[in-house]
Amino acid sequence: MIDTDKYEGHTEDIEKWQMMARSLPAWANDKDEQLVRDAPLLLAKLKQSLWSYEGVSRQLHKTRLWIAKHEGVLKEITRQASVVKCSARGDDMDEWIEGARI
Repeated sequence: MIDTDKYEGHTEDIEKWQMMARSLPAWANDKDEQLVRDAPLLLAKLKQSLWSYEGVSRQLHKTRLWIAKHEGVLKEITRQASVVKCSARGDDMDEWIEGARI
């Protein structure tokens, strides 16, 4: 992952970046110039993506903790739902319970 902290304090003025892009060496091509022009925009987009990723990661961690905490209840709900489903289909419950692996 890219450490965006190393760019803290960079020049954020787009006009200065455009000026820098125009003063690239002769060997630089149009794509190099465009990359220099877009550098602040690319950095901003990267930071936004990282913040989004961190938020999703925190929420996923909380969800995993909740599932671990309520695992027994979730298994019981699943078992009861299976019993109801079998009853609705008219299955032999004794046979189903013997073969159940919940």
